[in-house]
Amino acid sequence: LRGFAKVAVLLIGLGFQIAGSTFVDRADVSLGRRYAAEIALLSGVPDHEALLQAFFDERLMLDISELMKRSKLSIYAQPWSEWLGASIHEKSGIADPRRCAGGIENIERIVSDNRIFIRASGWAWDLASNHALRNIVLVDQNHKVIGFGRGPFAYREATPTATDSGELRRAFWRGHGNIDRPTKVAAFALIDDGKL
Repeated sequence: LRGFAKVAVLLIGLGFQIAGSTFVDRADVSLGRRYAAEIALLSGVPDHEALLQAFFDERLMLDISELMKRSKLSIYAQPWSEWLGASIHEKSGIADPRRCAGGIENIERIVSDNRIFIRASGWAWDLASNHALRNIVLVDQNHKVIGFGRGPFAYREATPTATDSGELRRAFWRGHGNIDRPTKVAAFALIDDGKL
């Protein structure tokens, strides 16, 4: 019964999250907090601050997250959610680099539970379809997947290439990554056809 109760809580929580995601303009801050917590979980990062801003009980959420991971549910349902630690070249093809624009704008080093991780943020725009990109893959200098990012949500200020329409202002993403030593970090956007 305990496992059933966790699944029921999970499904109720997912229903609220799915319903809440339609109100992006009004709830951008809340959505950003949820994305930060989801990405911390996906990236295996112990970002207590991000988790506590999105969930009332961090321990319960970590238990539910393990259940979701084993069952490949919710945030773990996408095939790319299993890429952590793998070479990006083994997992995905590279699309024409002229298709997308974007970059990393900030990386913050955090120490938690005697581990080092990063919070990263930036923006990503698909020039071919003229929309912001949702899923970001963070890699180290050896092209090993160290974490993920998520967006889009409202950008604090216009990006360097923002147009008069302001659409690129919604291309902002936030992410988390695990690092075990100093390294360069790159961000790839996952486009609709599964390429980077």
